[in-house]
Amino acid sequence: MKACCRAQKRANPHGTAQQSLPKSLLVYSAAPSAATCSSNLRPTSLLPAPAVVLDTNTVLDWLVFRDAAAAPLCAALESGALRWLACQRMRDELARTLGYRALARWNPDSERVLSVFDCCAELHPEPPPAPLTLRCSDPDDQVFLDLALAHGVPWLLTHDRALLRLARRTRALGLCITTPGHWHPTQGRAARPTG
Repeated sequence: MKACCRAQKRANPHGTAQQSLPKSLLVYSAAPSAATCSSNLRPTSLLPAPAVVLDTNTVLDWLVFRDAAAAPLCAALESGALRWLACQRMRDELARTLGYRALARWNPDSERVLSVFDCCAELHPEPPPAPLTLRCSDPDDQVFLDLALAHGVPWLLTHDRALLRLARRTRALGLCITTPGHWHPTQGRAARPTG
């Protein structure tokens, strides 16, 4: 399992080698050192860390707005206790959103935000569409739900009302759709059906 921003080279989705991020690029804590990262690796006999899907606004909360509600999420990602799943469409949307005039007052460092995305997110292929009964009213947000369901992740963190409206229906499938401020590592596990 990879720890977020591990201090070793890995290939990024664009096919070039990438080093770990400098300490100044992480928001809530210093970048893990090589020693810290190696201590975060789980033995291969254990299951991988649980995964999460983050929508664009959640990523902005964490990396641009520096919302304190995102601090526990960031800590879980950096420690390797949580894996962030994404696909190229999510990265493209984030890059496009960072250029919006509405964000200008926060002066987002697009290069830094996209570097953290490239370092910390596990990129997966485009997910298959979810069943018709689980369609988001906003087609741009459907990809977040599709990826979460395709990989059986316990959490989809979002502020989007259209996605949040689907929370009751996805709970029976083991997916907890909630806001970053209401997220807790045991929340999705408790929501899984027992039989």
